[in-house]
Amino acid sequence: ELLAQEENFKSQLAELENGLLTQLVSSGKENILENKALVQSLNETKAKSITIEESIQDSRKLQASLDAQREAYKSFAEIGSTIFMVISDLQKLNNMYQFSLMSFIKLFKKALDSRPEADTMENKLSILSQTLVKITFFSIGRSLLQGDRLMFGLYYVKGVYPSHIGENEWEFFT
Repeated sequence: ELLAQEENFKSQLAELENGLLTQLVSSGKENILENKALVQSLNETKAKSITIEESIQDSRKLQASLDAQREAYKSFAEIGSTIFMVISDLQKLNNMYQFSLMSFIKLFKKALDSRPEADTMENKLSILSQTLVKITFFSIGRSLLQGDRLMFGLYYVKGVYPSHIGENEWEFFT
């Protein structure tokens, strides 16, 4: 929506410039300064142009702000997508273990609803990430057959925290 609005402003600016050029061409050989309609149109175009340029600058500032906010939550989104992929891989173990995106979104929202108190955004996102990891682990673990829970625990740790299990350690289990 923001980009569409910015493009709309740019097209309005181009239309104003074209209208001004058309009036300049149609004025012919008469003195430009004596053509009151042209001078008035020039002043209106200048005022609209300044307004549109300010709107475009505001739009760019807002876009930069949104990009910064989006970047701040990127780590939390990455852990969420990693967890979802780990859960999705469970169906390779048993077709019965198919978890929908909607069920994961409910767990994700549950983690967000915890609303942790933290002094910085990084701490808050870290707490949210840990909450999502725990909620997902316990919820999915409860839904598995007893014999598959240990395997799920190991696979979950390997998927979510790959640095915690070395390659040669993982080879021992596979």
